Amino acid sequence: MVIVKFVSKSGLKQQGERAGTAASKYEEAIDGSHKTLTLKASGSYGKALTEFQNKLNEISDKVFIKFPTAIRLYGNFIDSYVSEIEGIGFTSDTLRTQKTPINHVKKWLEKDTYSSFSELKTSLEAKLKDGQEALKLNPDSKDVDYGDLSKILTSVEDELRTLAKNRETVHSKLEDALSTFKSNLSGLQKSFADVNIALKNARHLSGIKASEYAELIKEKYLNETNMTEINSIQAKGDAEVLKILLREKSTAPNIFFKQLGEADTREVSPVMADKIYSKIHHETLNAMETGDTKYLNIFTTAISQQDYERARSYSEKMTYAADRYGELLSNKARELNPQLKGTDRQTYKKELDENTPYLQLLGEELKATGHLSSLFEAMYINHIGQKRQTASNLARPNIESKTINEKSLKFIKDPNGNVQLRFDVSFEKNNKKQGDPTSIVATRYEGVQATEGASIADEYNSLNKKRREALMNFALDAASLGTASEYSFLLNTVRNGKTLFSEDSGPSERVSLITKQHNLNKDQFGQKYKDMVGKWPTGLSSSGSFLSTMYNIEQNAEKLRTKENNNLYNIGGYNIKDLNDIENSRTYFKPQFDLQAILQMDDMQKNGMRTYIYDVNDENTLKQYDEAMKNYTPVSPYNNDFSKFIGYEDNKQRLASITPEIRDLLAGKGGMDQQDPVKVFNSITAIQDYKSDGPEKGGGLFGLRNKNFSVEDYITNRNEFFSKLLEVKE
Repeated sequence: MVIVKFVSKSGLKQQGERAGTAASKYEEAIDGSHKTLTLKASGSYGKALTEFQNKLNEISDKVFIKFPTAIRLYGNFIDSYVSEIEGIGFTSDTLRTQKTPINHVKKWLEKDTYSSFSELKTSLEAKLKDGQEALKLNPDSKDVDYGDLSKILTSVEDELRTLAKNRETVHSKLEDALSTFKSNLSGLQKSFADVNIALKNARHLSGIKASEYAELIKEKYLNETNMTEINSIQAKGDAEVLKILLREKSTAPNIFFKQLGEADTREVSPVMADKIYSKIHHETLNAMETGDTKYLNIFTTAISQQDYERARSYSEKMTYAADRYGELLSNKARELNPQLKGTDRQTYKKELDENTPYLQLLGEELKATGHLSSLFEAMYINHIGQKRQTASNLARPNIESKTINEKSLKFIKDPNGNVQLRFDVSFEKNNKKQGDPTSIVATRYEGVQATEGASIADEYNSLNKKRREALMNFALDAASLGTASEYSFLLNTVRNGKTLFSEDSGPSERVSLITKQHNLNKDQFGQKYKDMVGKWPTGLSSSGSFLSTMYNIEQNAEKLRTKENNNLYNIGGYNIKDLNDIENSRTYFKPQFDLQAILQMDDMQKNGMRTYIYDVNDENTLKQYDEAMKNYTPVSPYNNDFSKFIGYEDNKQRLASITPEIRDLLAGKGGMDQQDPVKVFNSITAIQDYKSDGPEKGGGLFGLRNKNFSVEDYITNRNEFFSKLLEVKE
């Protein structure tokens, strides 16, 4: 339904006028301020000083010039919108109109009223008054003479049609005005976002003293190629963290990771949290491949030695950062998962073959992201940190401290081949050691078979709710604002492929493989590859929808497993448990860190059942299925009320689960984010049951009679297909 609505037009107009006034006052206030900076640059670091000068002047331009300009434009857009509304004829302060009632009134005026006019003479006057009442918003509405009904008979149809047309024309103008206003605001939103980043940047640059900037430039930590790093100073705590990161190359690794773990992140921005996460993610890839967790140990132990509130804030922000990073990796992978167009299997296979090596690398990246996410979750929900106050039977609260033991964090495989991340925690209460260290284990499962309740469940659920909101905000912000987003650093990091393609990305074997693949990608993908790596975000516009899909599936995965004894997308997950207290355990589905499951969901979204049907049958079968789906009309579940009353189940009832929306989904037209996985499962089952019936029972309705098709086979086929696709050969 299209709605045009403002409650107070005069209030809107006043806001526009105030915006213009505010812009003028702002310009008056800054008049005479130094809007540009000129530094005398010479010596070996002259270029760096020039770049520093340019960066500060760029911020100044946004603060002193673009900001008041944007405010003034905002006021102008409001004034133009109000003027256009008044020009259409709406001078009153309130307006409410919507399209559906308009169409209803039009139909009633043009058809219903006139066709029944001769039979309803006695009530015509009342109906016409109702019609006129409904048309009051039309500034050009006409009065009707009710004195002589016989005269009206000859002109009523034309008159009513004119009224309806006038009403629709006015509404169309209102819609156009609103559309223009929204478009203007959308463009302005990016300007405000860009200015907002600059304002925060300008405000918090002083976190590093001028003498320290000079020192950083002199020592070449800041130079002409990395001066954009100061853009990441967006909050009070950012400057101190940035100094640690800039000095990394001249700092011994053990000292660097200790300093990074000791940082106070309570007041760092998401931008700086992403920079920290990117560094730890990089180190996790090394640890997964070499088994060397030395620096991860130093980092996590340093966090655990911080005050409880600081340690808790650190683990929470790193969890959000892992989510954001994982979403971008997932997004890139979905861009590389092709759509089967028509029956062009050759093109589909060619694209998939070309993209497979890259998808495999993304799969490894996503595993590392999942491991880190579960590590920080485990730290958060197990209350890692110093001097936490807890309830006590005494007058004073208990003071508890939980510290991660040095050298205890490691990656190991359990007997079933599942990867575990394990660390030991020493526990003190009121400065007294409490027993032996506790082992905390976070295990990655390729396919979760059960979920368990736990004493840590409430902590986890609370964190999960907050992180979902944070991730949705990230997706919306990044998709709508792009480079003006506060997350632009993270977008650029993944866009440039630094994690995947940097020569610092890990052991020599990995560097060799990735460098080789990078060159192959440039040769094979051509412009497509350059666009994918060089123009981010490619697929962010669909992020919010896919996040909703994954959350929906995650929430319903256990219901599906319980009701149908099935894991439709073979979703993997993680278990966090305390080995000293087995009751303190939590296993949960985690589709966002399981690339095989993500690609299966994306395959269902893009291709429905089509890739599976073609894979196990042939081109002709796919054509028959497409034609059948095109012509299939969803049916009512019951023939009549009596059959419903006696509980009789017939063919129509069996097919009732295939709604128009699910039919479109299974035909490869999308809409998966709106569907309950259990209903999708039941619809696939209905197709399976129907294909084997004879013609007298409607068999072959979906073009699959005597063809290979079953729910179990679909699940097995897709699981095996994508698992094999992502399998990295040693």
